Amino acid sequence: MHDYDYVVIGIGFGRSVSALRLFEKGYKVLVIEKGKWFNKPEDFPKTNWNP
Repeated sequence: MHDYDYVVIGIGFGRSVSALRLFEKGYKVLVIEKGKWFNKPEDFPKTNWNP
């Protein structure tokens, strides 16, 4: 069983800052993010210019 004080769903800029501030104050924070899955080398961008 897990015990968290706060759960942050989605980690955009504002939520990431909020999660960090809560953590810095001593709270237990769970962050859930569903990003893109990268399964093959072709899935990764070739350069920073073409994400």
